[in-house]
Amino acid sequence: MSINNYSRYWHGYQIFLRPLLIFINYGSIRQLYGIVIMLLLGLNIVLMVKKRDSFFALSFFLSFYFVRFYSFFLSMQFSNVFIVMLAFNLFILTRNDADLKTNNYYLAFFIVGSITNFIDLLTVPMITLGVPLITLLYSKIKLYHYREKSIIQFFKEILLTIFSWGMGYGFTWINKWLLASVILKENTIKVAIDQAIFRTEGNKAYPLDRIDMIKSNAGLILDKLNFLALVLAVLLVIFLVIYKKKVIKGRVNPQSIVLLFVSPFPYIWYLAMSNHSQIHYWFTYRLQIITVFSLFSFLAYISSQLFPIVKLKDDNANEINQLK
Repeated sequence: MSINNYSRYWHGYQIFLRPLLIFINYGSIRQLYGIVIMLLLGLNIVLMVKKRDSFFALSFFLSFYFVRFYSFFLSMQFSNVFIVMLAFNLFILTRNDADLKTNNYYLAFFIVGSITNFIDLLTVPMITLGVPLITLLYSKIKLYHYREKSIIQFFKEILLTIFSWGMGYGFTWINKWLLASVILKENTIKVAIDQAIFRTEGNKAYPLDRIDMIKSNAGLILDKLNFLALVLAVLLVIFLVIYKKKVIKGRVNPQSIVLLFVSPFPYIWYLAMSNHSQIHYWFTYRLQIITVFSLFSFLAYISSQLFPIVKLKDDNANEINQLK
């Protein structure tokens, strides 16, 4: 692809693309990307089953299905940010319980935000924040008794994580504008600011309609099949709530609600980057994997105590068993 007039981006993906093109063609690179994505996705699911529970692993897989993960490898640009997210998610999953209780991983999110900006061309960068954050919250909720850590503490942790990732992402991007301005001897900073205004507000050629933009993005992730899958999942949970009311009641506490705090992230991004999300809705819709994963993770958490085959690792288990 041409990178003319895109000096405001790092184009870090070329570190991998250029060496690969010496040995193989783009078709083979697509196959390689497909293998990498399937391998990382498989490793994530295996670790989720072993270290969290099967319901959480299922919610992760379904979230990827909703955004048509089987087509990622067709585009290197669409794949890069998902590969970063999957790799970082593996890092979160491999942390032990003691580390999870004592570490907030703000530096890790800062680094990942920086890496995301380095390789991504503004596709769906926030997934490297939202999906690993849900995994981290789920992991911590399974460790803490719901009275041991308050919802305010979790909320503060979420805000600081967002800040850390945002600082990494923004600091890296601004540095590129400065370097490009010095090296290319052109006002890349002005170009970047002009583009930022255009991406948020549009212009006469691309008039902005935020409502239509939201509909376009939501319409792609909630096609007929995905909508049916979502309805069936909700109906199943409703049935379980009725069937095991006491057990479910023990799982729905202020602590578990924090999993839903992440669900609005995509729509905040859409409203901030409205023009970009309106023009490129055919790929920006994938940002809603955060919303789907947030919802399914919450459903997984409140359902995971109901079946003895599901491995549990949390301090709530004894209390809930007493309610049966």
